[in-house]
Amino acid sequence: MSWLVFALLLLAACGFLLLPLWTCRASAGPGDAPADRDTDIERANTALYREKLAELERQRRAGEIGDSQYLELELEAKKQLLTDTDTVLNTSTAGVRSPAAGRKTGAVLIAFATLVVPVAAVLLYQTLGADDEVALTSLLAERERLFTTENVTREQQTAIEQRLQDSLLRLADKHRDQPVYRIMLARQYQDQGNFPEAVVHLRQVLAAAPAQPVLMAEYAQALFFASGNRVTPEVQSTMDRVLVLDPDNATVLGLQGIARYQGGDFHSAIDFWQKALANTPPMSPGADALRAGIANAREQLGAGEKQGESPASSSQSVPGATAVAMTLEVSLDDGFSVPPQTPVFVYAREWQGSPMPLAIQRLTVADLPASVVLDETMAMTPARTLATVERVELVARVALSGAAAPAPGDIEGRAGPFSPGEAHKPIPLAINRQVQ
Repeated sequence: MSWLVFALLLLAACGFLLLPLWTCRASAGPGDAPADRDTDIERANTALYREKLAELERQRRAGEIGDSQYLELELEAKKQLLTDTDTVLNTSTAGVRSPAAGRKTGAVLIAFATLVVPVAAVLLYQTLGADDEVALTSLLAERERLFTTENVTREQQTAIEQRLQDSLLRLADKHRDQPVYRIMLARQYQDQGNFPEAVVHLRQVLAAAPAQPVLMAEYAQALFFASGNRVTPEVQSTMDRVLVLDPDNATVLGLQGIARYQGGDFHSAIDFWQKALANTPPMSPGADALRAGIANAREQLGAGEKQGESPASSSQSVPGATAVAMTLEVSLDDGFSVPPQTPVFVYAREWQGSPMPLAIQRLTVADLPASVVLDETMAMTPARTLATVERVELVARVALSGAAAPAPGDIEGRAGPFSPGEAHKPIPLAINRQVQ
């Protein structure tokens, strides 16, 4: 649509240029030709000459001049006529083009304007225009419509996400001084579960603007999940810097609670999650997830007290215990030959909902077949865990590209839907088809 409008504007611009040229040619009549003007001048000079001779004849008859004087004045009038005629001819030949030459020049100007104006406009638009930005806006609107459409297929979602990712990559490289495109790209990678790529782009943004607590919190979260849900020294130092700048940052407080929960310190986990809950919209999915985490931590504390154990020993007796967990038996069909170190991403996502994983674990082909447990500690964000949805789809993907986002040639298997809150036997999940 934008290109159609652009073409119409170009045609209008060409019309403004061509109209005066055609108007000039149409208004120029036959009498305006140089040859006609020369003839008129010659006729005027001849008429003046004859009037001069008539005046001299009258003067001679009246006796005002003699015959010899008459002959001298007649000769002078003839010379003047010849001089005026030569001047007209020389001026016409030297300074005035023929009608054919004028028509040829006008045609050249018309052709030049018709060709150069559109080409120049296109080149200027490609250099100074915002074609990529317009395309990105259209893609975002298309994705919004697609995700709100019933019966949308996973292939359609994957295709629009890939186009959006390509568009953001182009804009991020084109506008290196504008971090918004790199931030959007990092968030899309997080939604896809590709946390290493999200870390790369967020790190570049923070290198240019280091004191941004919201972005630093996103960076800490991406680092946490890229490290296998572990609080590495870099993750901890980033969270500490965020809390210095923004002590009420809900993202980092939620991560701190997850880290304490995994370490068996349920009291500290509850404290962090309660602080995060106080800074989270009460009706949001994030608030529901935090309440579920707090309730679960209190259950772990109660179970430890009943058994006469400390919270730490209780967590050791029930390692990784969570309210919701699903066990999968993941295998790769024999028909596929893949290098042993190729990454395998196993995750759960909302059935016919957002493609963002609710819990994810990374293996390699060498680990298969494997028994995999997905639980709430593997959530990409405290706002969306297995406990926050009614049904899930289980996916295992051999990522030949190395990224968690699906790409043509990857090998995957799916199973579902399942209710994460129900008790399930280990669910078999065979990786048996190639992504087109």
